This record gives sequence, structure tokens and C-alpha cells, in this order.
Amino acid sequence: MGRIYTGLVLAALWGAGCGDTTEPVATEPIERHVDGSRLKARVLSTSDGLRWFKQLYDSQFQTPCTWQKAAPDGAYYCVASDTGNITDAEDSRLQGYTDANCSIPLAYFSTPPGPNTLISKTDGTCDGLQRFHTVGEAWSESYFQRDYNGDCVREVRYAAYLYRVGPEVAASDYLVRGVLQEKQSGRGIKAYTIKGEDGSESFQSLQDTTRDTECTVRLARDGTLRCLPSGESTGASASASVDPACTEPAFATTSYLFCTAPRFAVYANPEETCPSGLHVVAVGEEVSQVYGSLGENNPGCQPRPPQPRYVRYYRAGAELPARNWVEAKEVDLKTHGRLTVRGVELGGAVKVPTQIVDTQLETRCTFRPDPTGTLRCYPSQHLINLEPGYFADAACTTPVSHVSPESCTVGAYAVYIDESQGFPGKNRAFHLGPKHEGPVYGRNLAGQCLTWRFTPSEPLYVVGAEIDVTSLVQGTDSME
Repeated sequence: MGRIYTGLVLAALWGAGCGDTTEPVATEPIERHVDGSRLKARVLSTSDGLRWFKQLYDSQFQTPCTWQKAAPDGAYYCVASDTGNITDAEDSRLQGYTDANCSIPLAYFSTPPGPNTLISKTDGTCDGLQRFHTVGEAWSESYFQRDYNGDCVREVRYAAYLYRVGPEVAASDYLVRGVLQEKQSGRGIKAYTIKGEDGSESFQSLQDTTRDTECTVRLARDGTLRCLPSGESTGASASASVDPACTEPAFATTSYLFCTAPRFAVYANPEETCPSGLHVVAVGEEVSQVYGSLGENNPGCQPRPPQPRYVRYYRAGAELPARNWVEAKEVDLKTHGRLTVRGVELGGAVKVPTQIVDTQLETRCTFRPDPTGTLRCYPSQHLINLEPGYFADAACTTPVSHVSPESCTVGAYAVYIDESQGFPGKNRAFHLGPKHEGPVYGRNLAGQCLTWRFTPSEPLYVVGAEIDVTSLVQGTDSME
């Protein structure tokens, strides 16, 4: 079968670098997925031979799935996306129960579960892996939930698709089991795949072996792509201060379990007008008291009440130089007509595809449905919103828009998702002009073009001519 490329560069797992001094040799790029007898790949393909990975698919259950660890053996299983989730954690909220003691959980589904649907159950502890149960009969009576005080109260709102939890079943009887294995290695870096028992193989993760941490390719503060720490080791973000003057940042955990104290914090410095990339800071000791604003009605630097059950705070340590992290060099891997698969090479040997480039437009592109529903590779640097009706001129003929994500420099193209005809929206592509300076205009209810009394606070850019979507490369969504 042909090679499947992917835009995902995900987390990695444990494993430390060895003392091997052999100079690594660049290899072929890692395939995102090789089909097995059951696990297949949904791909976006073109007439020029491109096959771009979209998602992993369980052909037996007819649903997407992802590799997750499960009990009792702690192995990887490809868990279906429609699996219901419940927990035995005593403080669980937003979960239904059959009884006034909130002791017998119900599983909620957004749509009626199919015949092979399972329920994943966890005990809410760090060591507790998910176990699986069958779906029982539908629950049509009133149910209970825990409120924010932890009290079990009757829920008066209507909830569809609540079901009892059936007997526990063995994961291996329902799901494909997988084994983590090293696929490629280079200087300070390893890449892992998961080998499924059905003969499939899926790219899983990258690992910085020097610091024994998972990593993801992102732009570092020196303006270079590097494999920066991610996942469990970086479960912290700057959101408060450790001192009453609010001068020293505190990093807050982003996971409610706090199974391991975060080792690193990765963030963009908010004081930099045009940040060149992400900073990496070592996370220090835990602190019990933090300071900051308590909201719009209570601003200023003041003590925040502790919330040990939901968030923990840590002192910032020393910043780690960007050069300490493995550099990821961009490389063009293969061309399919006007589309080129571009990836990164790490440690002189590991190659991972990361994006599709439209060589005619000279920009990255992603497949989106056009107004007719046909998939096209749209230039994907920025999104714009034409709904506010901002214009650069007194005749209201030249539209301007805020671009997302915000950037100090914008590219030559932008996409507008027109939801006026319903969801999902219709994608339209535009040329993007320079930043607009000066007054902003708009039409009133009578259709007159007038100056806006309040100038939008965000920067606006001139929206140029619309691109004929039929000129963009067409794609097809299919399963191998």
C-alpha cells in the first residue's frame, strides 16, 4: 500500500537515550498508519496520489478510535470514539445517578448507542486505568447529580440517552490491543509507533531522550522549530502570582488529577508584543497561596482562595535555553501535483510529515468543504469574520476584518466560514491585504455607510478578492 502522511506530531512516552555514538542517518518519513485486518485509516486523497491521514478507524465497530491505556493489563487498546465515560470518583459532577445517594452512575450518550458501544469506567485515582462495561437498558426516570457543594440533588432538566451500566467485559474481547515500540531514533530523539495485534501500525509519539520527556514540534523562543516538552510533564500554565505584588508568576496545573507534579511550563510571554516563539521554564516547588485578580468586579493583586481539589500552583524555576531542545528542520518529502508534503527532520534521522503545502499559492493548505460540499485544499494561515461588516472606505466597498489567530505578521490568504446558511458553514477563500490604518466604516439599518463610533480594538486587515474555490486542489475522503 502507499504511504499515508499526517499533520500530527504528538506526545511521546518514557525511555532514556543510550550512549550510542553512531552518527544517525536520515530515513524515510514515518507512516502515520499501516492498515491491519481491522484498524484502517480514513484518508484525504487527491488524483495526483496524495494520501493524507485523517483518523484511525475501527472497521468492525464502524467508528473512529484512539490508542488509550486500559486495565487490567495496562496495555494500549484502540478505544472507539463513541465510548461512554463514567467514574466512581466521589466528587464527580455533571454525571447522572439512579439514586439519591449518587452511588449508582448512569452513562450519558449524545446519540443512541450502537450494539457494540461500550462504557469506560474509572475510579478517579491516578493509578486507576479505565475498564469497560456493556451498555444496559435506557433510563427514562428522574436522575440525580452532585452540585458544586458535593451534595446529591435531583436533576430537573431533561436528559436524553441515559443508560444503566452493564456487566464488565474484557477489553481484549472487544478492542484491538497494541504494543508500543521504538520506530526511529536520532541524536536526543526517539519516535514510537504502536503495533496492533491485527497487524496494523500507528505513529504514536516523539520523545526527548536527554530529558526523558515527551515532546511536540513547536516554534521555540529563538525562532527555530524544536521538539518542546509536552503532555504530563508540562501540565502547568501561568495564571497567577506567588507574591502579594504580583511580580513573580505561578504556574497552575491543567489536569484535575495532578498525578505527577509538572516538570516544565511552556508558554508565550504575554509581555512580548510580537513573541518569536515559546519559552520553556522549569517548574519549581508547590505553593499554597497565590495572588491575582478575582474577576472584572474585583481586579487588582489580592489573595486567591485555595482550591486544592481542582488546581495546584507551582513556583517558576529557571528558564531553559531554546538551544537545549532538539531542533526540527523543515524538509520537503514528496510532491503530488501542486501539493507538496512537508515535514520535519529531528536528530539527523527521525522524519515526520507535518503539513501540506500548495506550491502554486506558496502556503500551507488544509482540506475543507467548499460551498457545494466538495473538499478543497484551502490556504490555511488565517480565518476572517465578515459578519461585523467593517469597511476601510466611506463607500463601504473594501471590507476589513480581524484575523485569527492573531499575529504580528499575516499571510497572503484567509478563509471565511460562512454560517449564514446553517451548520456546517461554507468555506470561502480570500486574498488578504495589508493592515488597515484609519477610520472604520459600516452600514446602518437604512443601508447608509457611516463611520463607526467605536473603533474595534483588534487590528484589522484589508480583505481582497475572493479566490475561485474550483481553482483549489480537490480531495476525497475515503477509508483504505
